[in-house]
Amino acid sequence: MPKVMGNNIQTINVSLEDFNQWGAIPTQHKEKMKELLNYRYYILFALTGIALVMMLKPCEPNQDFFGWLAFHLSHKAVGCVVLFVIYKLLDKWNYENKIPVVTRIVTMVDKLVDNDD
Repeated sequence: MPKVMGNNIQTINVSLEDFNQWGAIPTQHKEKMKELLNYRYYILFALTGIALVMMLKPCEPNQDFFGWLAFHLSHKAVGCVVLFVIYKLLDKWNYENKIPVVTRIVTMVDKLVDNDD
């Protein structure tokens, strides 16, 4: 934005790093944005939705027994495979500390469960 000083106009170039140096963007907000924009959470959310749909999908009512059994078992098998993929991704990303929010939630739940005993 131009700054007027008398008859002279000076332009001031300010970058995001300058704001960070001045403390205009608090570090807590930067950390929250990093957590919000972490693509791993969106992948886990999408895979969980797919697993739930596959596991809870009702079968067609007008099928013979073997058609029903094949439909039922194939959908449940795909749902279980997706759940296994979710488990492996959670295990890998938790080990690499890439999903700190999930790690904090699991730690809180573990503490709550341990306190109930």
